[in-house]
Formats: sequence, C-alpha cells, structure tokens
Amino acid sequence: MKTTAKNFFYLAIAAMLLSGCDFSMTHSGNSSSNGSSSSDSGNDSISDVSSTDTSNVTTSNDSASSDSPSSSDSNSSDGSSSDPTSSDPISSEPTSSEPTTSEPTSSEPTSSEVESNLSSLSFTSSVSLSGSTSYASGNFATPSYMGTEYSIYRAYHKKNSDYFLKLIAPTYSSSSPGDFMNMDAIKGIRKMSITYQCANNAVGSISVGKDAFLGTDVSMPFSSSSVTKEFIFSGTNNYFSISADKGDITIYSLTIYYTDDANVPTNVLKNSGTGQYRINPKDYSNGLKAGTEAKIPMDVTFTSSGYSVNAYKTYKYYSLSDVQADASLASAAAYTDPIDVANYFLAFHTYPANYGVSGKISSVSSIFGDKTRQVSSYSRTSGYVNYLPTKRNGSSISTYYECDIDVTGTYSTSSRGVGRVVVFTGGLDATGYDSSYCAVFTDDHYFSFQECNNLGGWNPRFDAEGYITNTEWGNATTLSA
Repeated sequence: MKTTAKNFFYLAIAAMLLSGCDFSMTHSGNSSSNGSSSSDSGNDSISDVSSTDTSNVTTSNDSASSDSPSSSDSNSSDGSSSDPTSSDPISSEPTSSEPTTSEPTSSEPTSSEVESNLSSLSFTSSVSLSGSTSYASGNFATPSYMGTEYSIYRAYHKKNSDYFLKLIAPTYSSSSPGDFMNMDAIKGIRKMSITYQCANNAVGSISVGKDAFLGTDVSMPFSSSSVTKEFIFSGTNNYFSISADKGDITIYSLTIYYTDDANVPTNVLKNSGTGQYRINPKDYSNGLKAGTEAKIPMDVTFTSSGYSVNAYKTYKYYSLSDVQADASLASAAAYTDPIDVANYFLAFHTYPANYGVSGKISSVSSIFGDKTRQVSSYSRTSGYVNYLPTKRNGSSISTYYECDIDVTGTYSTSSRGVGRVVVFTGGLDATGYDSSYCAVFTDDHYFSFQECNNLGGWNPRFDAEGYITNTEWGNATTLSA
C-alpha cells in the first residue's frame, strides 16, 4: 500500500507539472494576443484625418486625449512576456534581473507626453485681439496678443461673445478662405487643441511649418455641433495657419502647446513675379466715341518664342451720356467682373459707364440699377501704394482709381464691401513696363493684391497692407504684344 500511495503521489506530482507546462504555454499565447488587442484599442482613440501630409501629425478627440496609444508588445498584465523563438515555454517567465514591463514601441507621442514641460497659449472668447475692422466679408487685421503678432483674415472676432473667432469661407472665386495665423514665430509647436463647429458643410484645415511657408496640412473633420479635436505634431514647427473652406467655421477656443526652444529660420518672402508673364496693354483711348472697340487677349498658350492667343474678348466703349441718350445700351455698357473692369479701364483709360463718383451716383443708378458701382480717385503716397513699385513724379504720384467690385453678392453704394480694382495711371516703375496704365485687384480691402497680366487673368496674390500669402510683389516677365 505504501508503494502504491507513493507511486500515486509521484503520478500526481507529474500531472501537476504537466499541467503547469500547459498553463505556461497558454498564458504566453494570451499575453501576445492581449498585446495586440491593447494596441488596437489605443489606435481607436486616434481619429484618421485626411491630409496632404500627415507624416508628423496625430489627431484625436479631446475625450481621448489622456489615453495614450498602447504598445503592441507582448507583455502580459503581470509582466511576463513570450519569446516566439524559444523552445522552452517556461523561459518566458521573468527573472529577478528582468523588468516586468517594457517600453512602448509606438513612436507617436501621447497627449499627456506632449503637454508635459511645454508652454501653452490659450485663446477664448475673453481674449481681445485689438485692431480688427469689420466688413461684410470679415475682418482684416494684424493684432498682437501676449507679445506675438497674428493675422486675422476674413474672420470675425468680438471679445466676450460666445466664441473666439469665426472664419469666413471664400466669397469670391479667387478669394482666399478665412484664416488665423501667427506672424511672429511660436517656437516648437507640438500640439493644438481646438473646440470648433462647422456650418454649410465647411471643411477646415491646419497647416504648420518651421517657417511661414508652412508645409504640413491636416484636415479639421466636419462637425455640425461643437467638438474638440487635438492635433499633435512632430518635427520643428514655428508657424501655424487655421483656415476655413466651403463654409464658415466657429472656433470657440484654441490652445497651442510649444517648446519655446526651436530654431527659427530667416523668413524669406516668395516673389509674385517668379515664373509669371504679362504684356503691356494696348491703348485704345485716342478718339473715343460710342461703340469704339478694344480686342483683348483672354486665353493664351505660352510658347518658346512668346505666346499665342486662343481667344479674345471685345469691349465696347460707351459713356454715361451715350447710355442716357439710348437706354438700350445699358446692358452692353455695364461691366462688373474685376477682369472686365480692369481690361476696360486699361484699354479706354476711363471707367465703365455704370461707375459713378460719390455724390453723383443717382444719375448712374437710375439707369444701371443693381449694376451701379462707385469709383474713387486718389493721389496718396502712403498705404498700399508702397507695396508695389508705383511710378512717382518726385515725391508725388499720379492719380489712381479704385473701382468697387462686389465679391459677396450684397453690394450697395452705401455698403461697398471689400473688393476693388485699382488702376494706376502712372503705371509701375519696373523692368519691362512702359508708360501704360496698370491694374491690380483686391478682394480683401487692400490686404493683398493680384496684378492684371493683360492676358486674360491675374498673376499670383501678394501681400499689401496685411499678411496672408508670405509673398511680395515681383517683376513678371513682359512679353512682346
């Protein structure tokens, strides 16, 4: 009996050992599985955001900002780990010299990691950004806050309202969208937390970069209700831009987290004339009479020897007195599109008949109705005229004209909006320019301009009284007409 009991005892011990081996193998397998599951759970807290370049951007909902993405390592909850190359399952058990946890393998920083030891800058409805001016299509200003200068572009801001900033969607085909950006560097931007709401299927975007050229774009997902999103950036980023497209975006609050220790490269402006072409406009102003025609190129193809014209547009001159004598001419005599107004003025050296000076608008509006526009003339040497090489006569400048353009569909002579075609009768003092008139177009009240190239369009936008393009006026190549 003793032998039998003893044998039974050894058999029981063997069974327990065998059971322990099986348990160790099962435990190791579950550990690996749990590691993968943990990683998937962590990734679920990070929203996928379509962008041009998201290689250094991580986005997440604010509600998940404190949950860091879990590692995909095979550590179990008790610290044991498996070794898939080992033939001995028991060897996966930790020894006294081995750590019970391993470092996460994810290279993306977590929200809490990013916030630690960083400076922060917050914008809420209580913040006052002074210097903005209100227009129908938004504000244009370069206010300062906490020692940093910013640019507000087509954006409403009112202290102690229920929001910080409302970005306005583009209102004209060539308009730039509402934008909020820094003009002075915020060194080492690592994270942005934004509470916002979209209207009219709006799509927002955030751009960041080491210099004002930015470089990385990421979308702000549409949300018809207030939502908080976090955007985590790697690399060196000192500048940001938040803009709206296809609809307005209301920003309730914005917090920027930054290291304050990044290197800031010298900001070199782009040149609006680089790779661009123009011709000097033809003068049709001699011997003007009703019906005088000007044939202007509207579509061209550039060739190795110059350009070829694919399409022209014919403009006919009519004075206000011509239309007053024959009201049937009103439709043909009215021009409201900026390129048409520019082409007409450059060809005939005067504004279209549907334009009238302040104080004499009634005689124009009685004929042209809602196509009536106002024109103003100046000879100031201050302001936006200094952002392009306007030709001077000593210390004076030749008269220039501002022709109103409706860019919002809400124009009236009592609420003239922000669109203007400006015609410099003295031309520009630049290589290739003759004594011809020169026209530029602004759809943001002199914040930026585009120069008419006399080939049917406008050359790239450049900054004037504001800051939005990081581009200065440049000398385009003048081709022979």
